[in-house]
Amino acid sequence: MTYKSTKRLLAAVLFFLSILFVPANVLAQGEVYNIYEIGKGEILKTKYRYIEYLYDGLLAAIPYMPGVEDYDWSNLTGVIDFGENSIVPFKYRNIHALKGNPDLRLMTVSDGRSVMLYRLKGSLFERVTPVSGWKFHGIPGNDSIVFTSGGVENHIINIKNGAYTPVTHSLRATLYDRFLEFKGDGGRGLLNLKGEVVVPAAYYRIMPYEGSYIFLERGSKGDTIGILNRHAEIIIPPVFRDVIKGRNRFFVRSFNNGRKLRLPEKAIEEVSDWKATWNKKAQKWYSLNAKQINQLGLVGAFDLSGKLVIPFVYDYLRTGVDTEIIASKSSKVGIISEDGKVLINFMYQSIESAFDSYYVAKLGAKKRVLGRGGKPVFGEVFDDVFFLSAEKVLLLRQGQWFLCDLRKPGVLTKTGLTRESRLQYLYEYPSSNEYGKHKTDKYTYFEYRKNGKYGIIDDNLKVVVSSIHDHTPTFYFGKFFEFNVRPGGSAYTLKGKFMEGLGTVTSADFESSRISNAIICHKNKKYGVIDLDGNELIPFEYTFISHIDGKRFVVSK
Repeated sequence: MTYKSTKRLLAAVLFFLSILFVPANVLAQGEVYNIYEIGKGEILKTKYRYIEYLYDGLLAAIPYMPGVEDYDWSNLTGVIDFGENSIVPFKYRNIHALKGNPDLRLMTVSDGRSVMLYRLKGSLFERVTPVSGWKFHGIPGNDSIVFTSGGVENHIINIKNGAYTPVTHSLRATLYDRFLEFKGDGGRGLLNLKGEVVVPAAYYRIMPYEGSYIFLERGSKGDTIGILNRHAEIIIPPVFRDVIKGRNRFFVRSFNNGRKLRLPEKAIEEVSDWKATWNKKAQKWYSLNAKQINQLGLVGAFDLSGKLVIPFVYDYLRTGVDTEIIASKSSKVGIISEDGKVLINFMYQSIESAFDSYYVAKLGAKKRVLGRGGKPVFGEVFDDVFFLSAEKVLLLRQGQWFLCDLRKPGVLTKTGLTRESRLQYLYEYPSSNEYGKHKTDKYTYFEYRKNGKYGIIDDNLKVVVSSIHDHTPTFYFGKFFEFNVRPGGSAYTLKGKFMEGLGTVTSADFESSRISNAIICHKNKKYGVIDLDGNELIPFEYTFISHIDGKRFVVSK
């Protein structure tokens, strides 16, 4: 695919997988488990073969029993609290918290043949529904519905009134609080929570998009793309090469090369059945043409209701300042309004937006800073321009970088940075930033390259980590930096303190992201926890660590 943010798609795919395949523990479990409380150490007196935090201070636990070889097939699981008081007797199998919606405070219990749904009501541990299944899932934001997956017959269950609907489809994931993705012979589709098909099983991929839309890919490899709203109503039919959302517009790339082709009805139906399924009125679109399938089509824009408002005449469209749009036409770049009116003529080689406030426009070997509507900010052009924030910009002139506070654009202050000093935006990992939005956030740290070596500099141009590294840095979870994630990489705190001998837990990224004041690390093949200044909070003695609440962790030696 072209003109598509790989990070956007990867993030959405990982979100889907996390719903169905969140493991009970992130790292391989050892033999004996405990709870480590920072400042107190291990707080449980009994040895446990397995511990999982459930909710509200409750733990699913299996006591360690010498001679037992297979705990998964032994009815030894119960529920305790941090004081080791017995809440549910140790006579059940594989108790886990319900995935997908922890606010429901439900648990799944296996009897070796299937999984059942339970809740703790006072001292009573009771089944929620007579329905059993292979896996149970909650739906984020929905306090009434759960569903089962993985079986020949699955169910959608209303836990408030007890009603349940059997479905023969293979359920896969949730979309928002109202749809379930299923897999059929023709691909993937959507059910509503009544079990009714609202999107036929004809798609390669279906995923949430931009918080309130549904992204469709059709074909054996996601060849054509479209958009539904959160009610599964068609906005952009899935017959286009790519779709990217701006602020108030969808930027859509066609397959054809600019000639305004109107395909016959039969040709459209060969590409997609969207018209027959969703639209009452027959429509024709500029779209797939077999002779031009490998050519890069031109781009137009639809409003959020699906009306074409900017014709397919542009090389690309990108989000500009406010509602303005950066547009390329015949390899020259200008700025247009969201209705297609030209605001800046197509004369530049490139235009980039910065922090939703300014533009950096390149003309020849020089760069110019423009404001909203294309108004020049400075009366001169520069060799290079780098925005630190919406208020501060670096300007390269005669081999020297000057700092300007844009609230006082007439004052330029010389810095110690020269032409050889290279700065790049240091994106936080994992990041929700998407194509067209990567310079709208506030940045505190920047990648700093000098003489071919990499370091880190802050927004006040103070060096945090010296430029002594051969690899570019990664900024993890807003907590620490690492140069080269392979074994032997160099990790630093936000204050630039070298974390000697430590490595980050690559396979436990999700665990580290949940902790606001600490980092799970490893040292000499053992795991421990440090604070953001590099001080040891949990000693490096464990083969497994899982975060609970910031001060307590499940640990195993």
